[in-house]
Amino acid sequence: MNDLEKMLSGPRESLNTERGYRLEEVDFNTAYQERNMKYFDSVKEEIRKEIKTGNRSERYARIPGNYRASEGIFGSRRTEFMKIAILGNRLKEFAELDQKIHKKSLHIVLPKEIQERADKISQEIYREHLKNYDIEDMNVSNSVGWLKGPVMDCTKAYFDTVNRKGPDGAVAMVNDRDLMEDGKFRSRYVSAIHEITHVEQYSPDFDPKDERFHEIIPCLQDIIITDEIYKKAKDMDIEEELDYGTSIKISDQEIQLGEMANFYRELESEKGTLGDALVSEESLAFLGL
Repeated sequence: MNDLEKMLSGPRESLNTERGYRLEEVDFNTAYQERNMKYFDSVKEEIRKEIKTGNRSERYARIPGNYRASEGIFGSRRTEFMKIAILGNRLKEFAELDQKIHKKSLHIVLPKEIQERADKISQEIYREHLKNYDIEDMNVSNSVGWLKGPVMDCTKAYFDTVNRKGPDGAVAMVNDRDLMEDGKFRSRYVSAIHEITHVEQYSPDFDPKDERFHEIIPCLQDIIITDEIYKKAKDMDIEEELDYGTSIKISDQEIQLGEMANFYRELESEKGTLGDALVSEESLAFLGL
């Protein structure tokens, strides 16, 4: 068993009390970020071996969580992210959304008592989400690097080609268990969608300075999906507005989490993409901008 295999586990299926990682265990702790880097470096080493020998590893037909710049998923939503960046540079209040929407209180909101049912629902949502990419050997187990945690959920680009401006690929890494705090949890499958969305942000001509405002689309997407998971777990109508007891303050107004989920779910359906929904006149009016 090599270093890469030792760090991988696949998403945990067990539903016992040890199933989730407490948030304080992974809250930007340097030691756990080092675990991410160890996996990231191991992925790069596998790629170097592949390039050197010219043979793709039979063990890793798809290295878990690794996406090459040549794959269609890489940078597939770059235009959406750039629209967000343009608006963020123009409107200070909109730019502040990048930090505000990344608050933990907006994302760890599902009650622990629905965890067992929500786990099956969220896995199915994730499985359906992966079908959007039409990648033959991509599946739940290898779509991200499911790391034995606690670790940081993150995506990191790598640069293998000398003097190339943009990255040659990126590695998406996610905890193999849900995150828990105060009797609530965040689904690891929502985290996986979030990190793959960052892969969609990159492009072969990506510049690191373009990472400004890069959390707005993934985080809003998380909120919409988490709201869907809760409603399906409780057999509720998707249009019902829920009170999660948390809100986000934009401009001079407080927007409840449930209200935001419903509004942008409908607006995304109307506009075609979440990026187009966010920069629309309807969105700016909703945000009070």
